[in-house]
Amino acid sequence: MEWRTAASLFVIAAGAGWTDLQSGKVKNGWILLGVILGIMLRGWRFFPGAFPFALAGFFLFRFRMMGAGDGKLASLIGGYLGLWQGLCAVGLGLLFASLWAVWKLAGAGEGKAGCVTRFFRLFRYARTVMRTGQIEPYVEFEQMSRHEKIPLGACLAAGVFVHGAICYLGNLKI
Repeated sequence: MEWRTAASLFVIAAGAGWTDLQSGKVKNGWILLGVILGIMLRGWRFFPGAFPFALAGFFLFRFRMMGAGDGKLASLIGGYLGLWQGLCAVGLGLLFASLWAVWKLAGAGEGKAGCVTRFFRLFRYARTVMRTGQIEPYVEFEQMSRHEKIPLGACLAAGVFVHGAICYLGNLKI
């Protein structure tokens, strides 16, 4: 990847992740700037990587399992890196988010019982959606406490940085 493209992605991911940590939302200004720069730097190659992530983000947002800004940021990452490299970076970000969630559960004293409760909530939700055929939000973001929320945008940004470091170190000749 050309250095300008990598630098643009790192700056956009850092800005989006920072706003997610500070306000609980990925700001659309970062996404718009990222799309403009991505199209300028990658041209038509931006879209095949971005589209699958946008589609997945839309469905996850529709079920209220992810915020809209998080889905847009994942799509942006895919647009910059392409489908396979984007999957690696977003996958790392999701891994970080899941580790953060487990840490929060354990730190809240919920431990094993909290994890079981959350899995049962997910199971009941899936069963209700399948039985009724109605797509209902898994959870209303506005009703969640700050303790329950995981700043996925920040985790996705961390995934981009770790992926970039791995790719950079992989290209070093020692």
